[in-house]
Amino acid sequence: MKSTHELTKVAMFAGVTAVLSQIVLPVGPVPYNLGLLGAMLAGMLCSPATATFAMVAYIFMGMVGLPVFAGFVGGIGVLINSTGGYLVGYILTALLTSLAKDKKWFWTLVSMTCGLLLCYAFGTIWFMLVSKNSIVASLAYCVVPFVLPDLAKIACAFLLGKAVGKRMKFINHK
Repeated sequence: MKSTHELTKVAMFAGVTAVLSQIVLPVGPVPYNLGLLGAMLAGMLCSPATATFAMVAYIFMGMVGLPVFAGFVGGIGVLINSTGGYLVGYILTALLTSLAKDKKWFWTLVSMTCGLLLCYAFGTIWFMLVSKNSIVASLAYCVVPFVLPDLAKIACAFLLGKAVGKRMKFINHK
């Protein structure tokens, strides 16, 4: 990290993700929450390194026991449990989103979708290994119910990120 400004963004987006993760709708073994929106917003509003570190900081906070994961839980057990792969997928989502955010809107949306797909892939493989479910059962539990809400998160993160990004550029007058 090069500056206090970047460290502040890391802390802010780790915190934003922790807060959004508490908006939970339990729908089976993988809870529906808005944590992924935090990863996408970090990607839209931060450099690749800052966005990545923000998600690493979020996961680290949870690993040491702070109740930042969905449902106000924390601890290493959450990360090594069946849904831990989706949390690690937040890092990939934030990174991919940040890599294309300053390009044309189409490529930004493509990168966000690719980040989501990588999060699904990483999380679903992790879920299969831990839960011993088949690929079909894992996709039914972990992906199918989330596709439309996650596409809505992409749209929300894109629009909110563009609007807030304009104001942040004004504030960041370097």
